[in-house]
Amino acid sequence: DHSQLRWLGPEKGVVHMAVAAIFNCLWDLIAKKNKKPLWQFVVESEPETILSWLTFKYIEDVLNPDQALQILKQSQSEKKNRIEKIANKIINNTKKNDVLTILGLSFKPNTDDIREAPSLYLIDALLKHGVEISVFDPEAIENVKEIYGDKISYVTDQYDALTDADFLLVVTEWGAFRNPDFDRVKSLLKEPVIFDGRNIYSVDQLSELGFYYNSIGRRVVGA
Repeated sequence: DHSQLRWLGPEKGVVHMAVAAIFNCLWDLIAKKNKKPLWQFVVESEPETILSWLTFKYIEDVLNPDQALQILKQSQSEKKNRIEKIANKIINNTKKNDVLTILGLSFKPNTDDIREAPSLYLIDALLKHGVEISVFDPEAIENVKEIYGDKISYVTDQYDALTDADFLLVVTEWGAFRNPDFDRVKSLLKEPVIFDGRNIYSVDQLSELGFYYNSIGRRVVGA
């Protein structure tokens, strides 16, 4: 009675689960063939490629392929621009071999899912700039290790991640990151510099504590 499939009826419910099992098998096969998780394969694909996998036969009255392509391209462009702005902010304030700590790797809190996670784009951009990166996330560390291996450093505690780092970048708004011991943060960082990609801290508070604090769409303090 509590099944989410009860509205399908028993016969259709069984079919539904069988189809889901088939898709799971296909997911694994595609992942093995491309030697990467399926989500990464999809994320790296062009919008035109993604649309070629879909059919609009039953929904063309509300969404046709051209409209879907426009939506995908616009979304992709907007996200890329936001992430590039954050990366450029950091690159303009760093030099080769600086150590940057990233807090938060998953695309949202309370998950290990890193599909479309801004952290991946930022890591790629910063590695190209020669920045050394140390990362911490409560759940997504192992998924990120599969992608970057030993190209970046991994720690198991948010404060350990700050030790001897030149900068701190907050990418995912995990609850554990919202109210840190700022005195401890300041003592661990080489310089009291925080880039906040989620606006989870108070500009006034960080200013009073003597941090350089650069967030999104708000005034920069400590400059």
